[in-house]
Amino acid sequence: MVLIRRPGPGRPTFSASFSIPVQHAKIPAVTSLLEIHQQKLQWIRQAQGDNRRLIENLQNINRELNADALQLKLCIIYNSKLQE
Repeated sequence: MVLIRRPGPGRPTFSASFSIPVQHAKIPAVTSLLEIHQQKLQWIRQAQGDNRRLIENLQNINRELNADALQLKLCIIYNSKLQE
């Protein structure tokens, strides 16, 4: 029940509204749509988890490549100093 204050001349001070929960399970079409919606949400959550893991893997690969690139630069600098 929800009470709403409605001040004003000729109006009640409060009005009440009641809501009755809808029984979705009794209507096959609604049940089917709810199941489809829940399945899609599950797929989205799974894809989000997969994407997080892929991003973490790519970040790790990027860090490794950056470390390799730095090592290569240091080798080039070291070799150029040896040749001087």
